[in-house]
Amino acid sequence: MEDVNYVLVNDFKERYIEVPVRPVTRVYFVNSTKSKGGFVRTRLDHTLGMILGQVTVKDSYRKRKIRRKGVGMARIKLVLSSDLEHGKISERSIQQLGVLLDKFFRDVFCMYVQGAVRTGCSENYAVTLFLDDYGICEDVWSLDTAKKAFRDNKKNVSV
Repeated sequence: MEDVNYVLVNDFKERYIEVPVRPVTRVYFVNSTKSKGGFVRTRLDHTLGMILGQVTVKDSYRKRKIRRKGVGMARIKLVLSSDLEHGKISERSIQQLGVLLDKFFRDVFCMYVQGAVRTGCSENYAVTLFLDDYGICEDVWSLDTAKKAFRDNKKNVSV
C-alpha cells in the first residue's frame, strides 16, 4: 500500500505539516520558538529540524490532511525547511512525531522544575514559574495537572 503525503502549503507558500499533540505541547513549542501566525519554524541544525529530517522521505508530491483527531488533541504546524521541500511524510510518521514531541515537552518541563527545585525553589513555585515563562494558561494545562505530572515523573525516574 502506498503512503500518502501529508505536507501542506500555507498562505506564505511555506510547506508544513500538522502534527497532533497535546494542547500544552503546542503552546510550549509555539511560545519557546517565538513563532508567529501559529507556525513553528526551525532549521535542520536544531533538534526539531533534525527530527523533521528523520521523518521525511523524498519521493511523492501528493498532499492530504490527517482526518483522525484524538480527544483533547491540538495540532502544531511545523514549517519544513527548504532542504525538505520535496519530501514526503506519512501519517504513521506524523503520529510518531506527535508522541515524540509530547515526550520532549514533558522532559523539558521536568528538567526545568527539577533544576529550579535544586536551586532552592519549592516544587509548586517551580511549576508555576514554568507555566508563566512559557505562557501556558490554566485552560490548556492546569496547575494541579502540571504538579501531578512532575510528581509522577519523579516516582518513575530512578536516581
